[in-house]
Amino acid sequence: MKQSSIRAGRLFARLDEAVTTRNAQLARELPARANPTAAHGRTENEDRIAGAAADFAVAQTRVREAANAERAMERAEESWRS
Repeated sequence: MKQSSIRAGRLFARLDEAVTTRNAQLARELPARANPTAAHGRTENEDRIAGAAADFAVAQTRVREAANAERAMERAEESWRS
């Protein structure tokens, strides 16, 4: 096995763990390193991991946006009452 394949395997293993443990920071950082390493020759499992990481990142963004919108609504309600 080539060293680059081993490196890609380790990166995807870390990415899988980040998604599984819901580590948002690593799940955002690792695809930038894992994807270019194996973009042209991914295994089916690596494709699954990359897809799960992308879905997780989108979900985290939506949660953050919803929380921001809720805070904005609360501030607007408070200023309306004042």
